[in-house]
Amino acid sequence: MKVPPFTLSEEQFTELSRLLGLSASDAVPQLKPTLEWIGARYLLWFHQDERGPSQAERNAALTQLLRTPQELEPNLPRLDYATQAELLDMIWACLNFSGRKLVLLDQIARDNPERVISCAKHLLAKGKKRRGPKDRKTMPIIIRWLAVIYEETTGRTVTHTPYEKTTYMGTPQSQAGQFVMAFLKMVDPNLPETAVATEMARFVATREDRG
Repeated sequence: MKVPPFTLSEEQFTELSRLLGLSASDAVPQLKPTLEWIGARYLLWFHQDERGPSQAERNAALTQLLRTPQELEPNLPRLDYATQAELLDMIWACLNFSGRKLVLLDQIARDNPERVISCAKHLLAKGKKRRGPKDRKTMPIIIRWLAVIYEETTGRTVTHTPYEKTTYMGTPQSQAGQFVMAFLKMVDPNLPETAVATEMARFVATREDRG
């Protein structure tokens, strides 16, 4: 699929900058084009989530990958993006636990193909046990990217709360949550705010579980 265009208006970018604590004089080079790139990927990947490969097709692709481990590096890019992301998450969890630097999937395939093969086997076994609708990967990936932007820009750790003081709102109320929600609603106005809250809570909980 062709990557759909996504452009932030000046008003939208000003609002996102405000949520990042930036004034007009605090311009961050490449922030606007980076956010627009992320927005375009969201639109593309959302359609791939909806119309992308089934779990059975993902399992078949992993099975084929494992049949030819000697061709690991050229075959990895042929996996759909969601399977690649899930595989990378699994590998990163292992690397983070051992205190090693987190790098990209193609570099890991060159430097440590055994690790990739091992994690692919675990991912395939996990996929064969799944029942029901396939997992949606678009929002978790986008939230991870937005979290990096938030933390690098503000110097603060991403947090999440659905409360405004003591009142339960059900939608993201932290500064980071407001930034993420504002951006996602600009990209996808029909996106339920409760869905953003659910994924924000999952992102923060997963990070805390990893230590």
